[in-house]
Amino acid sequence: MKAEELRIGNVISTPYGVGNVYGINHECVQITILDDKTVFDFDLEECKPIPLTEEWLLKFGFVNRYSNVWMKEDNERENVFEFDDNNLYFTAEEGVNYSVAINNIHQLQNFYFALTDTELTIK
Repeated sequence: MKAEELRIGNVISTPYGVGNVYGINHECVQITILDDKTVFDFDLEECKPIPLTEEWLLKFGFVNRYSNVWMKEDNERENVFEFDDNNLYFTAEEGVNYSVAINNIHQLQNFYFALTDTELTIK
């Protein structure tokens, strides 16, 4: 994982458990472990991305409508995603399709923010 891939608030795995990115530089990342206010410093090599799963989609407030179709409602609009074999597909309101391979939680958070201007946080 590279520092350029991360944003403040991204959820990643650390030697102490799952945490939120609190600060970033080229060599290390500051993390607050979920449900704790303590800040820990880790070398980037110690931190790992968390694979995207249906369980994590639920934690982020996505709803499984049917089969592989997931919905997320934010800012009074519904966003439709299709999740299949660790690939996430997004359909914009205007019917424009974006096909992206998102495998990790921090990638989903970054993609979602870029599309909606809304942070994706654990509910």
